[in-house]
Amino acid sequence: MMMQVKNARPDDTVGRGRVVLPGGASYGVLVIPGKMLMNPNPTMSAAVQKKLQQLAKAGAKIVIDQQWIKLFGNNKNVVAAPYMDSTFEKLGVKRDVEILKGRNEIAWTHRKTEDADIYFISNQSNQNTQTEFTLRTSFAEVEALNPVTGKYFKDFVYEKGGSNIWVRAALSKGESVFFICKKKASLESQRFSTIKEPYTINCSTSWMLKFDSAAGGPKVPLNFSKLSSWSQGDSSIRYYSGSVVYSKTVEVVSQNGFSISEAWLVLQLIHNIATVKVNGIDCGTIWTQPYSVDISKAIKEGTNTIEITVTNTWHNRLIGDQLLPEAKRVTWTTAPFRLKDKPLLPAGIVGEVKLIVR
Repeated sequence: MMMQVKNARPDDTVGRGRVVLPGGASYGVLVIPGKMLMNPNPTMSAAVQKKLQQLAKAGAKIVIDQQWIKLFGNNKNVVAAPYMDSTFEKLGVKRDVEILKGRNEIAWTHRKTEDADIYFISNQSNQNTQTEFTLRTSFAEVEALNPVTGKYFKDFVYEKGGSNIWVRAALSKGESVFFICKKKASLESQRFSTIKEPYTINCSTSWMLKFDSAAGGPKVPLNFSKLSSWSQGDSSIRYYSGSVVYSKTVEVVSQNGFSISEAWLVLQLIHNIATVKVNGIDCGTIWTQPYSVDISKAIKEGTNTIEITVTNTWHNRLIGDQLLPEAKRVTWTTAPFRLKDKPLLPAGIVGEVKLIVR
């Protein structure tokens, strides 16, 4: 772990070999940067030197540039940089997370409380991924939460083994999850293996789009047989900025006795934010990958009406208005030439829309 110590406070302490800050954050290893391109002549004040000496004497592990190593004498807790080992185990710090599958795609951080180990796992890639990893913890069970919705994440399975928990999870592109290791997980948090496989309904064709004529859109709804950006359409919608209501009906029928327990609406890509209603019930807002929303409370067997209200930015409208006489413009700006010669941005729903039912 790296830590800035220039603002270290007198009440920073060392407990069980870790530097503990007043707010509760703790660090197993302090890495003090040395000479680098952005800081070719590093300096260290007398106060910082004294503080580091105190921390090292109290048991803190420190990796520090060779030019300052003499400050610590023969203290075995202090190691000269560059540190070349792949882990900090020789300094007594074991790996919190070991990525077994998808190593280049996953970023993580760890926070420990008295009754839980909280791991934040993030898929940094632009692809769906099946990842496997171990979490270092003394607790035996795991529950997982979606940080955007606060609802339980269920596409994972885990096993306890020794001082670690092994996890396999299916993460959508850009998706992040809190994995919370506890003595006893919530009964509401289910394992992936206990849930029946979903089936998918493709909803990508024949959407009716209703634009706002007061914002410069066409007065009559348009039928999109294929979902594409408004900015690639004709002049009536190319420069449109504002909200558009997408609507269509979808038939959901039971398959081999399959009854609906859960359902999600999944969009491939939106520009830039969308609110979803199913059968008139507000199911939530989509604004970040993965572009999906839980519609379980609104879906039913038979005919379902789906409405997605998508809103883009003012970028395209500002560009389009500069091509119109002033009297016909929708917008007004003090910087009319800021977007001159800039390309139009994508707008609306692009690609596939799927209804996933369990």
